[in-house]
Amino acid sequence: MLVLLMTFSNWFNLVLPFSNQASADTITPTMLAHYPLLEDVQDISGNEQHGTAVGNITYTDGLTLPGGTDSNTNYVQLPTGLFDNQENTTISVWIKSNTGSGNYSALFYGTPAAGNNFPTNYWMFNPSNPSGDFKSVFTNNNNVDQPWTTEVGVSGTSTTPYEGQWVHYTTGLLQNALLQVTLTV
Repeated sequence: MLVLLMTFSNWFNLVLPFSNQASADTITPTMLAHYPLLEDVQDISGNEQHGTAVGNITYTDGLTLPGGTDSNTNYVQLPTGLFDNQENTTISVWIKSNTGSGNYSALFYGTPAAGNNFPTNYWMFNPSNPSGDFKSVFTNNNNVDQPWTTEVGVSGTSTTPYEGQWVHYTTGLLQNALLQVTLTV
């Protein structure tokens, strides 16, 4: 079972001064969408990027997905094109996972599945892969038959001790690169 709270923005468009410059031009980050996921999948950023709840979703302690083998019928569909033309994006989410370690995706965004049921391009996040570590990856090439062979990204700290606890994950995506993933308990 996964419980989620999400925010998407393109805040890596900030210009930060690295000299002794007295002042710098301020660039305001743009919020793409903000989904509190406490009662529904509505975007409260003002951008009207509302999600669609599909299947057996409840809001017991935030949005709750049943997990297990039912992941193809229980999910939140985000608006098509949400990340279009975004060179730099930050995905920030609170997750409470009771699923344990495994080869699954808690967050996924990508192209529609091809004829073999695999998407060609995607970003995915797994809070506890088979090794018990988080994994945040995207595909950087096209391989219709085995897209996972083109995954690049990071895997890190063991998250097994945090099962059943709220954990905050932030992934920074730069054009064609994964900047970092931070974990906060």
